[in-house]
Amino acid sequence: MRQNPEWYHKLSRHPEAIQEIKAQADDYFGRSMKKKIEQFGEYLGMLNMFMEMTSLMEEDKSPVAEQTKE
Repeated sequence: MRQNPEWYHKLSRHPEAIQEIKAQADDYFGRSMKKKIEQFGEYLGMLNMFMEMTSLMEEDKSPVAEQTKE
């Protein structure tokens, strides 16, 4: 309620709108299923990028190790 005073005003005049306000608040604070799926997708993207970066680092180290042996 403190984050969005419009919710307070709407609820004080129309208490039956509690479900609508709750859905808006969940979306605002990232607690809706849509937001959770978006966050999960972002985490998967970061994980994929990290895995690609580590595989590239391993590939870069392999030729150097072989050159030092010769």
